[in-house]
Amino acid sequence: MGLGSIAIIWTAFGGAGHFFYANSIDWMVRDALLHDLILAEGLPAYRFGGDETYILRAPLAYDLPAAAAGRIVGLYFADKLLWAWTATGTFLFLALLPFESKLSLRLAAAMVIPVVFSGMDIVGFMFPDYHWGAFPFFHAKLDWWLLAPPRVAYFANTTQLFWSPHHVIPGWLAAALLYRHFGSARATRIAIILAFAIPLWSPLTWLGAIPLLALTFIRREYRLFSLKERIGILALIPGAIIIILYLTLNATNIEFGATFDDATRNGQFAALSTTGKIVWYFVSYSFFLVVEFVVLAMLVRGAMAKVLFYASIAILALLPSISIGPYNDLAMRASIPALTLLCIATVRFVQSPDISGSGIRLWTVYLVLALGSVTAFFEFYRASTRPQWDIVESQNLVDVLHGSPEPHYMVKKDANFLGPIMRETSTIPRSLDYFYLCQPRHPEILARKPIAPGRQRGPLIPLGPFMSNTE
Repeated sequence: MGLGSIAIIWTAFGGAGHFFYANSIDWMVRDALLHDLILAEGLPAYRFGGDETYILRAPLAYDLPAAAAGRIVGLYFADKLLWAWTATGTFLFLALLPFESKLSLRLAAAMVIPVVFSGMDIVGFMFPDYHWGAFPFFHAKLDWWLLAPPRVAYFANTTQLFWSPHHVIPGWLAAALLYRHFGSARATRIAIILAFAIPLWSPLTWLGAIPLLALTFIRREYRLFSLKERIGILALIPGAIIIILYLTLNATNIEFGATFDDATRNGQFAALSTTGKIVWYFVSYSFFLVVEFVVLAMLVRGAMAKVLFYASIAILALLPSISIGPYNDLAMRASIPALTLLCIATVRFVQSPDISGSGIRLWTVYLVLALGSVTAFFEFYRASTRPQWDIVESQNLVDVLHGSPEPHYMVKKDANFLGPIMRETSTIPRSLDYFYLCQPRHPEILARKPIAPGRQRGPLIPLGPFMSNTE
């Protein structure tokens, strides 16, 4: 009952269902995608000038159940069903966590941890050389506190749930199932299913889960697999190939590279000498790791199988070096399974006196969690204080993207090798007049109003000795 209530309340503050303010940048896209899946006869297609037809290229497992029901009940109720679907996934995650059955203060603290779990973003944000040590506005998104490069952020559980539940729910479930069954014969079967199912939800989350799922295979030699397991693996391979081919259509159009090369967004970094750039990068990189997970990991070690725990730490330590997408979506999403395992270790640590004791180590963990909870508080504050807006029943993905094909979501139908074998589908026209049909407080209207420019953030380290003499 308690876990169900947490799941219902927690997800109600997110974007699904539009009960409170939905973070406009992401939820306008999610709403439009749900609209198009309900409207289209098959895979949604779009036309941009002339006869160029683009098809939707996106993982759709999160949206499909609500979209299927939406063909009967309409978009408004489909949005409410999407919330119910989100709450169900969140409840399953909470139900898989190692909560004790005996009521205690430690149990109460442990049940709060999944909601408030985060890196100490407020510490990074208020570091003297960032934002001049000023406390952020309550509407701020604290997860983005590091001044690139590296351009990287590890999102809090609540941030992920409110902005992108389709990425976080499969990562949560995969990590929780892996924790519960790691080392057992059942773990291999679960890993096989997860390895083929997660890409339907989030390919980037899948990239972070694969190394952890592979551990279950490494611990068992292939000759020890049962005949049923071998047949199951072979049967899933054809479907997996089709899924991967679809999700990677024209993927070369998506930004990819090392985070050290991400200098165009930061003029201060570009002005440094080569030595200065190297110092900036590695000091910022190290500081990010310490603030986001290293301190907590050192405190809760011993609360999980060593191989699983240290594999998660290794993933989190390496991810900031690589970037995929304009905002390094790889780090944001591929970190979810590993961060979830760290969250689970923290839940177990708090409830286990034999591991945590009752002294300074336990209270230091509480302090780290309290600092991390500021990020979750900011997300709840934004959701409850900004004006709620309803889903727009006539806005499609083309409208949200302002009439331009976005390579993250669309590919030319005739320019990919799967095009000839895809079934024909009717194109979705763009016919929305924002100012005539949208509510005055809708984000599409507000986005067109001028906003006050933000302040320039300062560097993390003193840069005087490393500044280039070129003018």
